[in-house]
Amino acid sequence: MARLPPPVALVILLVLSYAHLSNTSPNKEHEITRNEVLTLSRLLSEKFGLKNKQLLGAHLLEQKLQDHNPQINVINGTAMVVEFASQVQKMLGDKIGAIERIAQTVEEANVNHTYDPKLEFRYYNAKNLNRWKTIKENGTTYEVLKKDSMEMEFTTSEQFAGEQINWTLSSIQVPVNIYNKDPAVINGIYFTERLNEVFYNNHIVDPTLTWQYFGSSTGFFRNYPGVDWGIDEEDPLDVDEFDSRDRPWYLQASH
Repeated sequence: MARLPPPVALVILLVLSYAHLSNTSPNKEHEITRNEVLTLSRLLSEKFGLKNKQLLGAHLLEQKLQDHNPQINVINGTAMVVEFASQVQKMLGDKIGAIERIAQTVEEANVNHTYDPKLEFRYYNAKNLNRWKTIKENGTTYEVLKKDSMEMEFTTSEQFAGEQINWTLSSIQVPVNIYNKDPAVINGIYFTERLNEVFYNNHIVDPTLTWQYFGSSTGFFRNYPGVDWGIDEEDPLDVDEFDSRDRPWYLQASH
């Protein structure tokens, strides 16, 4: 005989149980008594409890717990909340401290710097790092850095999703509409070189920090850790549209 699906079998069971309790046909009118309701409730509770064990394996979980002899420990909820709040406060404090050290360093460097309109200073241009060209001379072939390019060593960082970064140096990005050798830009890049040490120390104090950066009103953007911007300045179609002065964090801080 074919087995009925559980929902159908349950419905038939309820009808038969009702008919049995009333000693009448299910189609006849019958006034259900309190005792009948209690009996039917107990029956349903037993049946559903059995199905729950069969379908969810509750009895297996009970057996597993008994086999491992679990211990119940009382947890102080108030102490947990206090500890969590303390950890969050420390985390936020570390982040705020890092920002304050960056701001203080830039302010001090700016005050102590004497502007030099003829200043010449080579910097790690994020759009011109490790750009090599092949030279053939007297039968010998070798590679040299292209004009104004500087060499920066990179390491793969899982913290930065596999990005190639430099932990000790920052790199500089200058928007395409600004001359990257403008005296104001060069002077700003020069006196903010002190940020390299601050960035690195911030990272040591709080290894969970990711990007640290400084955006100047003259347009240049100092980014730590140092990265290759991925722009080929010799390709006229590879345009760098980024300008830190248009970013929400810069606009908010400047007002």
